[in-house]
Amino acid sequence: MPTLYEVVNYHSYAEFMSVYNSSDASLIINDLLLRSLGNYDTTTRFAIASQLLDDGADPAAQYEIGHRWSPGWTSIYAIDDAPAHQRGPITRCPCPEPRTRIPPASG
Repeated sequence: MPTLYEVVNYHSYAEFMSVYNSSDASLIINDLLLRSLGNYDTTTRFAIASQLLDDGADPAAQYEIGHRWSPGWTSIYAIDDAPAHQRGPITRCPCPEPRTRIPPASG
């Protein structure tokens, strides 16, 4: 059986839920959120991240080095190779489509 970390990274939402227990994962929920953002399947990435956010993961926790999420995206659907100084917290878009790009703040 795959570990929780493996399921977050490489498997489906159903497999994730089969090994995930929010009370058992409360101490590592922010780490799980970080790992879930690296999942290449957009549907799985969004579903797992949404579940973790609903269970209390801190959206600001994704500021770790190596996770390149642009503040210009309104959702967690897309990876952007933004430089470190342009990274920002993930946000949850009320509507999954279309993906819209918000221009970076000037200044």
